[in-house]
Amino acid sequence: IRDVVVRDVVAHAQGTARILGHPERPLENVTLSGIQLFMTPESTPDKRARHGLVAEGVERLRIRDLELRWGVEDPEPRWQSAVVIRKARDVELSGFIGGSAPGAADAPAVVMEDVHGALVRGCRPLPGRFLHVGGSSRAIHLVGNDFSATRVPVSYAGEELRGAVASEGN
Repeated sequence: IRDVVVRDVVAHAQGTARILGHPERPLENVTLSGIQLFMTPESTPDKRARHGLVAEGVERLRIRDLELRWGVEDPEPRWQSAVVIRKARDVELSGFIGGSAPGAADAPAVVMEDVHGALVRGCRPLPGRFLHVGGSSRAIHLVGNDFSATRVPVSYAGEELRGAVASEGN
């Protein structure tokens, strides 16, 4: 599957939104633009949602102007990160507004694991941790983000990953 565009959507979700490619055939050229995602508690007894949006197995992933808000009145205890990107190449995350889930102060807003090549720009994370880098991630560039409210702009799964991230004008 390739050349997918989802644009100008307002969604109230009770579970994790997922974009999943196959390990042997990743999705190609996927763009999300102008998305407002409001996470609300699940109405099922087997509550599974942990993250707002998970993208895995994608080449050329563009997430532009995503705003993710968590239901603060009745948060789920398992909620954690707003965006998780795994096993992806050539990623752009721009204009993101959001943070980790209520009650998950140690969770980052965004997780990148095994991401090869990413541009993170113009994001305005809410207070807390912003980006956690893990796996074999490399070539992640942070440009022009507003980290003024962020307690920890970037954290790493291991010290060897510190060289995977370049930062400019944040």
